Amino acid sequence: MNKSKNLFTLKEFNKLHNENNMSIYEIAESYETYPNKVRRLAQKLGAKIRNKSEAQKVALSTGRQKHPTEGTIREEEVKIKISEGVAKVWDEMDNKEKKRRSDLAKEQWENMSDVQKNDLHDKAYAGIRKASQHGSKLEVQVLQKLMEWGYKVEFHRQHIIGNEKMHIDVVIPKLSTAIEIDGPSHFKPIWGEDKLNKSLETDNRKDGLLLGAGFCIIRVLQKKDLTKKLARDILLELEGVLEKIDTKFPSSGKRKFVVGE
Repeated sequence: MNKSKNLFTLKEFNKLHNENNMSIYEIAESYETYPNKVRRLAQKLGAKIRNKSEAQKVALSTGRQKHPTEGTIREEEVKIKISEGVAKVWDEMDNKEKKRRSDLAKEQWENMSDVQKNDLHDKAYAGIRKASQHGSKLEVQVLQKLMEWGYKVEFHRQHIIGNEKMHIDVVIPKLSTAIEIDGPSHFKPIWGEDKLNKSLETDNRKDGLLLGAGFCIIRVLQKKDLTKKLARDILLELEGVLEKIDTKFPSSGKRKFVVGE
């Protein structure tokens, strides 16, 4: 390679760094010099040098560096601690910093192309549709916990009141209690405004029929993405409501509960 005073030309540097994905350190080694000298000369020549984030991506993709967490299986307790730690940082953050991060997220969104935005929307709605067809993650977690707590439950029950063909997510016969898991489609027009209004009418009618028949109704609200901490908080709140019902069945007019507000 060129061992002249200037070490390399702009064309040579671009070929090594941007085409062959060599790092500044590797280029310095090949010229038997030190990285800072390579960096200063590249900047002087007007070359594009990868920033730290870009350099890390290249190092991972080429195998020069191993991903710090890839392939790592964390225990559930560790995952919960991490989730709670993130939530605690956010809760203790002052309003100025929260606004700064919020503004940054908005700026990143605005800088996305229409294709990128549509792709994110498509993925989000696909996930919601899949959950609505096969039972959401929160439904599964609620069902598992109810069984752990010793309740005999019926999942996706119909005809709970006479010939009424309404669908109930979870029923606990012993407590005369119905549990409805309300995901994002109960609050946002995922399927359109008409579908949302119809869903709200169905929910209100269902509540009226259940309460009129002497049941307790618990609506579990999931208004945002289900994190491990959110799921744990919802389940703890649900457990408290069920213990209250089990201890003393509520009087008429006090049999509707909302969890996760």
